[in-house]
Amino acid sequence: VLRGMAPSQIGIWERPDAVYQFDHKQLRRWDVDTAALPAGSIIVNQPQSFYETYKNLIWTSIAFLIGQSIVIVLLLWNRALRQRAERAVQSSEAQLRLISDNLPAAVSYVNTTGKYLRVNRTYEQWFGLPRSSIEGRHMRELLSEAEWERKSEEVQRVLRGEQVFFESTIALRGELRHINWSYTPDRDERGAAVRGFVVLGLDITDRKLSEEALGAHAAALARSNADLQEFAYVISHDLQEPLRTIGGFTELLARRYRRRLDSDADEFLDFMLDGVQRMNRLI
Repeated sequence: VLRGMAPSQIGIWERPDAVYQFDHKQLRRWDVDTAALPAGSIIVNQPQSFYETYKNLIWTSIAFLIGQSIVIVLLLWNRALRQRAERAVQSSEAQLRLISDNLPAAVSYVNTTGKYLRVNRTYEQWFGLPRSSIEGRHMRELLSEAEWERKSEEVQRVLRGEQVFFESTIALRGELRHINWSYTPDRDERGAAVRGFVVLGLDITDRKLSEEALGAHAAALARSNADLQEFAYVISHDLQEPLRTIGGFTELLARRYRRRLDSDADEFLDFMLDGVQRMNRLI
């Protein structure tokens, strides 16, 4: 064709076995539409598309983004679970704090070194200090040296795993108060080692005063009963003497003058004798 031969002079192959190949640059040069090419034609020197050029990078980036998205979703999910658990713990702690603050007793948790980790509102009221000034301090810092010496043995006992009950007198708000204490050990999950203990202190001063007042009243009542018994004995003894005299003379009158007087006199004598006997029985 390029040498000027007529188409009739050029042989025609029908259904050739060869596969047509076309150069992409020449197709562009002669402005040949690829749709007009024979079926199955191969275009050589064809530039690769952006996707073909960066296919591996694209899929690597997509995989990385998917992986990052999964990690972010898992992190957000884990954060949501952690926040939910934290809210549950905070709610539980708030409820526990509300309960302990409204107990009519001093409640605290002490670790194995003797430091307060948690105290309730009663501790603030007893020692006149805010909670933040008590938590983290050692027990001996809130007690006198003598009181700590008395309590140190109980502390050692509870740290050995015993549950301890005892009473003590301490100075609170400028006055001596009687306190009933209980120390309960807190063991680890295996129940072996003691990791701290719970302190429960109940002010029993009013009860002690009531018991002392009741004891004093009972003693006074016993003395009164004794005095009354002694008085009754004295009165009984003092009454028996004139009563015997009255009875003796009445019997004497009855033996001497019965039936000598009229019937009314005899009846009066019987009344007198009966009255003396009944009075003697009463005494």
